[in-house]
Amino acid sequence: MRTTLLIIITLFLLININAQVISSGNLSTFVDSLISVIPDTSSLNKNKYIAPSALERATFASVLTSIIAEQYATAHTDAGPLGYQLIQYSDTSETPNKTYYLLLKTEVSSNYWGSYFFNPSSERQRLVIQSPHPVYDTYTGAQGFFIFKNVGARAFFMAGAHRCNSSSTSTCDGTTTVCTGSTSSFMISDQAHSEESYFQRGTETLAGLISNLIVIQVHGFSKQLTDPDVIMSNGTRINPSGTDYLDNIKSNLLVEDNTLTFKIPNVDTTWDRLNGTTNLQGRFINGSGDPCGTAASASSGRFIHIEQKKDGLRNPSSNWSKLANAISNSIPLEPLPVEINSFTASATITSVVLMWETATEVSNYGFYVERRTHQSNAVLNNWGTLGFVLGNGTSNSSKFYSFTDTSPHSGQYQYRLKQMDVDGQFKYSRVIEVSFEKILHFELNQNYPNPFNPETTIRFQIPQSGNVSLNVYDVLGRKIATLVDEYKLAGKYQVIFNGKELASGVYFYRLQSGNFIAEKKIVLIE
Repeated sequence: MRTTLLIIITLFLLININAQVISSGNLSTFVDSLISVIPDTSSLNKNKYIAPSALERATFASVLTSIIAEQYATAHTDAGPLGYQLIQYSDTSETPNKTYYLLLKTEVSSNYWGSYFFNPSSERQRLVIQSPHPVYDTYTGAQGFFIFKNVGARAFFMAGAHRCNSSSTSTCDGTTTVCTGSTSSFMISDQAHSEESYFQRGTETLAGLISNLIVIQVHGFSKQLTDPDVIMSNGTRINPSGTDYLDNIKSNLLVEDNTLTFKIPNVDTTWDRLNGTTNLQGRFINGSGDPCGTAASASSGRFIHIEQKKDGLRNPSSNWSKLANAISNSIPLEPLPVEINSFTASATITSVVLMWETATEVSNYGFYVERRTHQSNAVLNNWGTLGFVLGNGTSNSSKFYSFTDTSPHSGQYQYRLKQMDVDGQFKYSRVIEVSFEKILHFELNQNYPNPFNPETTIRFQIPQSGNVSLNVYDVLGRKIATLVDEYKLAGKYQVIFNGKELASGVYFYRLQSGNFIAEKKIVLIE
């Protein structure tokens, strides 16, 4: 299986379009191959997991931000120094084929920080599925992907190493007997319990980009005699302040299999086994300001921790549809509320004009126009808001919008739209880049070529609109040709002068606009 994966990766590394890797195939089979090479706890694989640094976690957050903004080439480039790559993957097992984006370690990378999948056309925009223990909790990696794909979730996170692969312990709250056989701290390779992880930074990043993010984690446990079939938690012992998705999932799971038994810590308050209260992603989604050291004091209802028995739920794979169906029937459909057909930018002499078109709109409040500039060749400044354009609410017909940036200076600019729903949810458009040069003064350029025969080009620029005249004179000062005599908008212009009817010799051309007058000499040769 390792040889098969090596061949697959080598093949799609050979094809690189628009700075991202292009591949296709059965995505479920490909995920199985990724799981098969996750480092376990054997002596050969032990301690392959090394926690990412603060800088690497920050870069990872930037990569995810670019993916959500559909700036895939940028994401792929920025992922390179992390030992990761972005793959545009066409899943041929679906009809028609469906495109996903996969953020994976490269073949030569030794950074086992996880695999991250994104659905750009998801039906449940706020939903993220996570499998923190795809190896130890048998089948939960493949099951998590199955759920992600079948419910139309926005993203899927799968850990890249066995939870006990590292010998270094996490500094965060909580203990376990899983890795050492006795009570000890969690290992840093346990993505659900390590602050220095892509799972935690990725959850924080998506929560900042997607309003009211919902995170569902699939886990597995060895069922003891006194255990139920399913232990479900919202990460606290507190009843949620909003929608109780957990209770909905339980009800819909019973529809799928009415023999299942449950324990829910915020309902069964004396239950103290596998209750998920030290899970960092859960603490964060529930509002803890310090997920590593402080339990959440409230429940948002948007984190769901599911511990499952093996047979009947995790095994065989035909049972995966039980949880997938329960989630589908519990989390509402939220397709993209606004479909943007086009988004363009064009630079004029004094401004940048943005134009975009929507195909459909559902509860569209409007668009915030955001801009950022290059601080240097390699560094971009933070995004800033330029203005707001009111949307059309709900519409099934094409709508056209425009916005003019009247404040740019010369340089490179990036623009994006932050589309806002009436209920506060938002999504970013793709990013477009514009090179802008602001004209600050009048200028009359030397013609080219010079000397010439019979044609030459004369270029000039005017920083403000007005009447412009451009005339050609002989050495005695007699006007022999009028090239321009009209009102011109501020900008750059060029004019072709043809001297085929003139004798060879020296001539002059003069530009006048307002109080500005400039003159240049030209030479016509035979």
